[in-house]
Amino acid sequence: MHPLENESDFLQNKINISKNSTLQLLLFVDNRNSSQKNIEEIKAYLKNLTADYYFQLEILEISKHPHLVEYFKLVATPALVKINPLPQQTLAGSNLTAQLQKYWYKWQT
Repeated sequence: MHPLENESDFLQNKINISKNSTLQLLLFVDNRNSSQKNIEEIKAYLKNLTADYYFQLEILEISKHPHLVEYFKLVATPALVKINPLPQQTLAGSNLTAQLQKYWYKWQT
């Protein structure tokens, strides 16, 4: 079983981009072993923050969603895209957790 088969599917669960304050994130990964490590690190980091701020995280494998990779103009994986609230912002690379720590509180304002 592929590690992402239990994750929600972006196409079935439409993201509601509205004026609400819910932070909506898309995590794009590939099928490398290191991707699973990145997924677990980011999930663990975000789980610690759920008491402070509500968010939605969708995990998407790039091979299953190439149209979204193109739409968001992604050139590296893993990539974390903040789609709501606007403005959209993308973090990419193997140090996503460190980047997320830097931007998390900025994203809440």
